[in-house]
This record gives sequence, C-alpha cells and structure tokens, in this order.
Amino acid sequence: MGPRQLCEEVAASLQETFELTTIGTVKYLLGVEILINKTRKQIVYSQRQYVLEVLKRFHMENCNGSATPEATTPSSVEVPATKEYLPYRELVGALQYRVSASRPDIAHATRHLGKYLACYDHTHYAQAKRVDRYLKANSDYGLVMDVQPGQASADT
Repeated sequence: MGPRQLCEEVAASLQETFELTTIGTVKYLLGVEILINKTRKQIVYSQRQYVLEVLKRFHMENCNGSATPEATTPSSVEVPATKEYLPYRELVGALQYRVSASRPDIAHATRHLGKYLACYDHTHYAQAKRVDRYLKANSDYGLVMDVQPGQASADT
C-alpha cells in the first residue's frame, strides 16, 4: 500500500463520519504557503503573503526594509514602561508565529522581544518593527525541505 492509497483510505474513512470536501493539494494553510517541486523533490514553506498582511495590519506596508533583524548596538538605556497603548504584544505574537512556521532566522530577536511583554516602551516597539522591516526585505525567504529517501535536511 502506497502513501497515496493510504491517504485516500483515511479520507474515505473520515467522509463516512464527517461531511468533507476534497480540494486537492494544499497550497496555502494558516498563513503558510506550501510549494511542492516534484522534479527537484523539494517542499518549500514560505510566509511571503502573511508577512505582507502583518505589515499592513501594523501600517508598515510602505516602510523600508532592513538588512538585519536586530540593531548592531543594542540600547543599554533603561526606560520606564509606557502607559500609552502600543500594539507591542500583538506584533511580537505575530513574530513568534512566523518563527514557528517558517522563519527560524528571527528566533533570537523574537525571543529577546518576548522578555519585555509585561514591561515595554517605544524602544521595544521600534525594535519589534525593525524585525518586521527585516522580514519585508527578505519576504521571499522560506524553509526548503529536500525529500530524499532515507535522508532528512532543511535549508533556509
């Protein structure tokens, strides 16, 4: 029994219990674009469209890109937390989702930003926006999975 036949049997079993519609190969799921290249035997996970949607949500669609996700010289000045509302938590949450789905290159910067979710100010918000600017400049990056029998590898 091959993998396709097994998938068809599972789908038929689920259709007996639930009302399902078969739509074919998945191309976009939960903000992740899935590209399957059968000739090169690769699967590519990208979030290009989701990056653009998040930039629009935070009114950054016209911002300039950034070459790096973090400033080269981090600020050592401590600033008291702001009382003003900033969508910092929402922005960091969107960054965390992108780390888990297809962007491990921003994991360090996002982890650092996550330490300030309870006490943040404008400098933290600016740093989070810098990560988004980096993602804009590199929105076509993704995870490339080479599908070879008996072998597993991942490249960014």
